[in-house]
Amino acid sequence: MKKILSFICFITVSVLGTAQTQNALSFDGTDDYVTTSFAPASGNVARTIEAWIKTSANSIPNAGGRQQIITDFGSFTTGGRFTFNVLWGGAIRLEVGGNGVSGSIVVNDGMWHHVAVVYDPANSAGTVSLYVDGNLDTQGTPTVNVNIGSSTNFTIGRRVDGVNNFTGEIDEVRYWNTALSQNDLNTAGGTEICPSSAGLLAYYQFNEGTAGISNTGETSLPELVNGNDGTLQSFSLNGATSNWVAGAPVTRLIDTDITLSSGVLTASQTGAMFQWIDCNTGTAIAGATNASYSPTVNGHYAVEITVLGCTQQSECITVNSLSVEGETIESIELFANPSSVLHFKGSITSDMDVNIYSLSGKSIFSTITSNHIVKTPELASGLYVVTVSMDGNLKSFKWIKE
Repeated sequence: MKKILSFICFITVSVLGTAQTQNALSFDGTDDYVTTSFAPASGNVARTIEAWIKTSANSIPNAGGRQQIITDFGSFTTGGRFTFNVLWGGAIRLEVGGNGVSGSIVVNDGMWHHVAVVYDPANSAGTVSLYVDGNLDTQGTPTVNVNIGSSTNFTIGRRVDGVNNFTGEIDEVRYWNTALSQNDLNTAGGTEICPSSAGLLAYYQFNEGTAGISNTGETSLPELVNGNDGTLQSFSLNGATSNWVAGAPVTRLIDTDITLSSGVLTASQTGAMFQWIDCNTGTAIAGATNASYSPTVNGHYAVEITVLGCTQQSECITVNSLSVEGETIESIELFANPSSVLHFKGSITSDMDVNIYSLSGKSIFSTITSNHIVKTPELASGLYVVTVSMDGNLKSFKWIKE
């Protein structure tokens, strides 16, 4: 079945940390692997798995090597698992337990390769199609009935029974609920894609950590479609192996890197639309729609970047180097939340602009006050966004009106 890729997207990723880099994971072949909370569909349904891999490992069991697992899920029974791996002749293979289909194009040459397995139970030419760098390697049909189980979630770098860990590097893992065509794979295999592409159920971009240095805190592999994140298991996260490393030669769809210099945040992406976000409240900052933004108070900030209809949000960057002039408004907090009245606590040193907005951004009420309790119109119970501005500094809150 031909699959037309859709690049209309909206994704938000708001975690405190450093800016993204285009990385991959290095697996040591001993005990490194990634578990995830993603449970693919079981049974005999169409699917596609893509990945970028780089390995020079011996994968031939009768020549001193062993199977190298790229991804796996299902049950360890005949026909019950979907094991995408490198095996005979250093080529990719799809194993379903008891039988499978093997390719012939060598991929264990120490170079990056885009590999894909397409399973289409309706394909009369062969239910399994294997692709390397956009080229059809082989087609075939397993001799056992395919009935993929559900006992083990999607796993990267190890088989479902806990053996044959991958040796090398893996990047850009994608799972689709349809059988992609060769044209689909050629169109998007060499670039990052929009996480809301139609039919895409799981997308692990691997753009975490800093290549080759200590990354002991970076133990999560975000999943960008439905949040079925992965957890790194047994990685040393330091040095050139068993760690985050430089990624595959994949073109970035959106560069979500941010730089902070002299109190000014600047997005690296060009030719895009921008909307800066206050990560403390998760709300858009009014008027902050340029590539650069100068915060007026210390806090956590991100930017939504839209290119070709696809919107991605950067990671949040902490700004804590602004002068103390903005510290007065930092002391302002809601006295109680939820509450029936809008009551502030903190140091109000001058007239303070107060604005109330709906979650859609519609202005509901505005006033100027030097008091801590603001008399508001009769508002329905619910969630509102409140901004306060004093001495040129701005702060936002989410207020639950009782």
